Amino acid sequence: MSAEAYSPLDRLLHHVAFAGLGMQRALADIEDRIFGGEFSALEIEKPVFVTSLPRAGTTLFLEILARCPEFATHSYRDMPFVLCPILWDRLSRGWRQSTSLKERAHGDGVLVGYDSPEAFEEVVWKAFWPRKYATDRILPFTCDDRDAEFEEFLRAHMRKLIGRHAAAQSAGGSGVRYLSKNNALIGRLDLLRTLFPDAHVVIPLRDPWAHVTSLKRQHARFLKLHAEDRFSRRYMEWLGHYEFGATLRPIDFDGWLSENEDLDPMQDDFWLRYWMKAYEVVLKAQWDRLHIVDYELACADPIRVLGTLADVLELENPTALTVQADRFRSPTPHDGRGGRSSPLGRRVSEIYEALRKRAL
Repeated sequence: MSAEAYSPLDRLLHHVAFAGLGMQRALADIEDRIFGGEFSALEIEKPVFVTSLPRAGTTLFLEILARCPEFATHSYRDMPFVLCPILWDRLSRGWRQSTSLKERAHGDGVLVGYDSPEAFEEVVWKAFWPRKYATDRILPFTCDDRDAEFEEFLRAHMRKLIGRHAAAQSAGGSGVRYLSKNNALIGRLDLLRTLFPDAHVVIPLRDPWAHVTSLKRQHARFLKLHAEDRFSRRYMEWLGHYEFGATLRPIDFDGWLSENEDLDPMQDDFWLRYWMKAYEVVLKAQWDRLHIVDYELACADPIRVLGTLADVLELENPTALTVQADRFRSPTPHDGRGGRSSPLGRRVSEIYEALRKRAL
C-alpha cells in the first residue's frame, strides 16, 4: 500500500514492531505456547510459491491464486507483526479498519486494501538469515544452507496461516494449502525443493525487453519516493523488499555483481544482466514441479493458460482460476529493444526462447 495509507500512529506501531525482529520472534514463541496446540497437527501439503524477478506478473498470479478458497496466504492485515499472525489477529480485531481499495505505491493500477494478499514471507527469512543480506546485495541460498530452528519456525508459521484460513472457512484444515509470493525465492530454488519436495513453484516469465523497461522505470519511481518519504523506504526494508529505489539489493547470482561493479541501475544493461543471471538459474533448474508461465501467452489466451495452471497445481476447483481470465490485459508496449544484437542481448533472447518452450 502507499505510504499515505498509514497514519502517524500506524507508522509508530510499525517502527516498534520492526525495531528488532527478535521481539517478534519472542512474541511468536508466546503465540506457540498459547495457540500452538490448535495448529501443530495440521499438514503442510503441496504448498505453492510464486516467484520471479519483480515486474513479471507475480502480484497478479498471487491475487488470482489467493481467490481460490483452498489457499491460505498473508494479507496486509498481518502488518506489522508478521511473525506472530495469530496473536496479532486476535489483538487487532477490536480496532480494524474497513478495507477500501487504493492504488499501491508502484503506480501500476493495481488496487489493494487491508484484505488483499501480499508478500510478507521474506520477513521470516530475514529473521533467521541476516548474514545473507549484505548492504548492497542478497546472497543466494544453496542446499547446504540448513538451519533446524529456521525450518521449524517457517513450518509452524505456515501452519498458523493454514489454521487461521481454515477457521475462517469453518473447515478443519484438511485440504487448505499454503500460498506465498516471494520474489527472492528465485535465488533459493534448490533449497526450496529440498525443504518442500511436494511444493509447486510458479514462475511468471515476461518478455525481457519489456521486463527490463519496467524494472528500470520502477527503480526511478522508488528512488524519488524514498527520497520524499523516509517511511516508505523503511517499510520496504522491513519487509525485505529490496527490489527498487534506495533499498535496491539485487540477488547476487554467481557473483555477477562483483564482476559488474560499474553497471548503473539507471541503465538497461544493469537490468538485462540481472535478468540473464536470474533466468539462467531457472533454465538450469530440474524440477517437474516448477512451472513457468508465459505472461504474454497468458494475456493472449488466459483461459487456456489458467486451465493448464489449475491442472498442474492440482486444484480442487479449476474453474476458480479460469473465471478470472478477465484479470489479464494486453501487455503495455515498450520500446526497449535496443541492444538485442549485442552478445548480452543475444544471450538474453536465447534464455527467453528456451524458457518459453518449457512454459505451460
